[in-house]
Amino acid sequence: MLTIRPTQLLTWCLVISICGSIEVSRADDLAETAYLNFSHPLVVEVLSDVDRPQLSPRARARLIHDYVRDAIPFGFSKPFYDMSASDVLRAGRGFSNNKATLFVALLRGAGIPARHRFVSLSSGVLTGLLGTGGPYLDHSLVEVSIDGRWVALDSFVLDRAFYTGAQALLGSDLGFGVRKGGSVDWDGVSPAFSQYHPDYVEFEFGVFTDIGTFYATADGVNNRLGFATTIAYALVIGDANEKIASIRTYGQQLLKEREHEQ
Repeated sequence: MLTIRPTQLLTWCLVISICGSIEVSRADDLAETAYLNFSHPLVVEVLSDVDRPQLSPRARARLIHDYVRDAIPFGFSKPFYDMSASDVLRAGRGFSNNKATLFVALLRGAGIPARHRFVSLSSGVLTGLLGTGGPYLDHSLVEVSIDGRWVALDSFVLDRAFYTGAQALLGSDLGFGVRKGGSVDWDGVSPAFSQYHPDYVEFEFGVFTDIGTFYATADGVNNRLGFATTIAYALVIGDANEKIASIRTYGQQLLKEREHEQ
């Protein structure tokens, strides 16, 4: 069991919506930034295809969630975390912080309040894919305001095919990008997590405007890019993406087998 700071579980229940906190959303929770650039033509185009304004906010948020989960497969790009929503769409793949950026931007573009909350998560979740150089990594949850209640999730991070393959390979609590007992499904009501669990969190950084503000202002971050880390990251992501592609292919085979069994 990893060390958890005193009162951490209580903090998560009361503040981060794991138990469903009620908190009034602010204008900032709908604001556009350089990273959350929902007026960019690429983002506008996606929203026009995915969003259904006639539906309830909950139903619309679920549609956007499922788009980010599966249309942008899990993977790594050379800019690492330093990507706007439109950059993520151009890249066509992303890891937790990239996909969180896109998810928040799309939700805000649809008029649904959303925000980033960052935590220091065990790097064991990436065992078998990518070394991070330390025991923890920076991880963005997305909080969505549904019916006046903030709901936290990271179930959008892993595409279903990859998640299925990774779960089948998982021999411990964490690894291959997933955690045991996680989920990539979201009902639009309850918290849902594919990677996060409070047992694997060192501490919470809190709510930040976007990924750029987080790395510019937060203390104690794990993965801030510098010259050396940028080069090191660029050298390893090719191998990581090959492993991810192989696991995804395995997951697709498993999904087809399960479909035939039904």
